Amino acid sequence: MPDFEAGASMIRTYEAVVVPGLLQTPAYMMAIFRGGQVLNEEVFDRHIQARLARQEILKRQNPPALVAVIEQAA
Repeated sequence: MPDFEAGASMIRTYEAVVVPGLLQTPAYMMAIFRGGQVLNEEVFDRHIQARLARQEILKRQNPPALVAVIEQAA
């Protein structure tokens, strides 16, 4: 998880094309990482695990406030 997220009390994000990483489901992540890229399974799995680890920040006892503006295209 990026250090700035770990210490954040608020996270704001704007996404025009994709759902923000902190809100993606595992199936959505797989589609995003598979689409258009040829990754070997090890790299692919590391990307998924890293994103899932980032999401843990929202499950901690005092999670940061999350404000996400997501365009309809996402």
